[in-house]
Amino acid sequence: MISRFSYDTPISKIKEKLNATFLFKSIYLNDPIKKKFEN
Repeated sequence: MISRFSYDTPISKIKEKLNATFLFKSIYLNDPIKKKFEN
């Protein structure tokens, strides 16, 4: 259980951080990247 917890947690934290960064950047850059990915 400990090994699984230490394996899962960093990945979900990294994914959270990437999503937050991506959202911030797409809002900050007025959505050009987000629209490219959606279409």
